Amino acid sequence: MDSEHASRTTATLDMVCNDLDSYAASVVPWFNENMSDYYFRTHTLEEQVRHMNAIISGQVTAEEQTVSLMSPCRKRITHITPGGSTKELLGIIGRHLSTNIQNARFYLSKDGKLRLDTIILAPQDRVEPDCEYFTDAVETMLDSGHITPDEKPAFEEFLLTASHDYVQKFEADRAARHFHIAADIRTRDMSDVRLEQLDGKDESRIMVCVNECPAGGFLYQLAKIIARAGLFIHRGY
Repeated sequence: MDSEHASRTTATLDMVCNDLDSYAASVVPWFNENMSDYYFRTHTLEEQVRHMNAIISGQVTAEEQTVSLMSPCRKRITHITPGGSTKELLGIIGRHLSTNIQNARFYLSKDGKLRLDTIILAPQDRVEPDCEYFTDAVETMLDSGHITPDEKPAFEEFLLTASHDYVQKFEADRAARHFHIAADIRTRDMSDVRLEQLDGKDESRIMVCVNECPAGGFLYQLAKIIARAGLFIHRGY
């Protein structure tokens, strides 16, 4: 490499690094302040860093670009997009209409400037009963009082139907809601829809439990109904 080439490379590298460092200095504190508490409770630090790196390198907030991250197994796709309308979320879910979505997580930043939505496609491995995450999840439910010792066998049976991802990103409050609504609907047909006003917040939680849920399109139709009502999906699971 001649001296002119080396000098130009060094100057270019310095400019790129300085630009990225400057952008990162604003993105990281903004991200930590504006993402939902649920996001931080259910994503490892490594995952958070990967998402922030994608936002920084993809200029998502600075240039309103869109970034999609796909796992090596091609079963997990995270879409990071500017803007926060439910219509934009519909567009993301609509890309996967021909696939069987087994799990999904949707997050809108508190200031409404960014969506971070992860789609997980079937089939996913189920959790193993001797898995550390499974044992920790059951103990957490008992210690927190979400289940009684008498309910432990039923909860273990329920949790063994879940994917490894569900248990790895375990959240006790959410699992308790899922466990009880699933038990309620087990002896009935059709579906159960519940609306809860969240304490101290200007938002509500909608829970939908369906027997024999269709393999494709259900999530899209549900989101479309919510969008038609003029509601924002701040987070979804």
